[in-house]
Amino acid sequence: MQIQKGGVIYAADVPRDISRLEELMARTESNSLDADQKLYLLILRTTVLPQLLLKTKKKKEAANRTAMNTTRRAVRASKKRRCDKIEQDILEDTLEEIPDQSE
Repeated sequence: MQIQKGGVIYAADVPRDISRLEELMARTESNSLDADQKLYLLILRTTVLPQLLLKTKKKKEAANRTAMNTTRRAVRASKKRRCDKIEQDILEDTLEEIPDQSE
């Protein structure tokens, strides 16, 4: 069972910890579930959820990268505007100090 949307998740990418399978089965025994529901719950917890967690982790990392890149661009643009403003002020001050030659 693979969950796919816009990409493929390979079985090797999904860690499967089957050491807790007996613990899971013991917990499902205490629930009033029939055999099909228990099987579905077991498949969901061992196969589907790890894939969803992997996809969610990748999307979160991508969103964090995008946010960091946006922040860096905003900081660079702000610094550039400040430098441009300082250069413009210096230019204006210099022009004010130069006497007008036309008089």
